[in-house]
Amino acid sequence: MNIWKRNAVIATVALFVSVAVFLNWSYGRGGSEPTHGDYVLFEDTMTGRVLSGDFETGGYGAQTAETGILDSSGYFATARLNRQHARDTALTILRETAARPTATDDLRGRADEEIGAIAQNALAEARIESLVIAKGFMDCVAFLYDGGADLVVASPPEGLQAVDVARMADIIISETGLRMENITIVPIG
Repeated sequence: MNIWKRNAVIATVALFVSVAVFLNWSYGRGGSEPTHGDYVLFEDTMTGRVLSGDFETGGYGAQTAETGILDSSGYFATARLNRQHARDTALTILRETAARPTATDDLRGRADEEIGAIAQNALAEARIESLVIAKGFMDCVAFLYDGGADLVVASPPEGLQAVDVARMADIIISETGLRMENITIVPIG
């Protein structure tokens, strides 16, 4: 019976971590693909910005209530906030699971491994973002998940060129060891 409980706790932790990773990934990809002409608004209560996506024209970003001017920096701030919230939730669940008096050494070890993996992803995401910005892009946000990476980048007015995509992919590959087919680069702006 003790083995069943241990496996149930491990499965529950794995489920919660998977849900957190999925939410992180779906926020990075924008969730399900809207149909042609859809328009979505989200209000960032911390900054007072309204995040929007006009899927007919491909414009994304944020606009302030005062000016109504579209600003993609609000998207990046909100994406980072959502990513951090999902990560914090997963870490809380893992820590609580490991701290239970009934947790076995194996369960504690697995929880510690997951916490370490989350920390490594957070560091790699920060390095990727810093290096992409150092290459001259205004802003970006990286999302790493099991076996893949998404990078959302503020597109220059002339759009992303093939050489830009290659530079960003090279950064992600060097930081993560992923293959090109597991990397998605999404321009916005």
